[in-house]
Amino acid sequence: AGFDQHDADAVFLDVREPEEWSNGVVAGAVTVPLGQLERDGAAALPAELTPSAPLVVVCAGGVRSLRAVRFLRERHGFRAARSLRGGLRRW
Repeated sequence: AGFDQHDADAVFLDVREPEEWSNGVVAGAVTVPLGQLERDGAAALPAELTPSAPLVVVCAGGVRSLRAVRFLRERHGFRAARSLRGGLRRW
């Protein structure tokens, strides 16, 4: 499921690579590259990001964010995680 107006209080998780962050980051977003997230799992996230917290995952075009959402939901129970459709390019 994609991000919508019901996610206004969600935390943003940017899964792009560090060299991409120079193109801009959502203000206040948590930045964890997808590879690190897949390697370290939920341990890569700040402790305050619990599986029940609303989370909007972003990347450049939406592909990596979908992959991260599936990973977080299936392996770590993040049921409230959503992907930003079309990524930051579309936003």
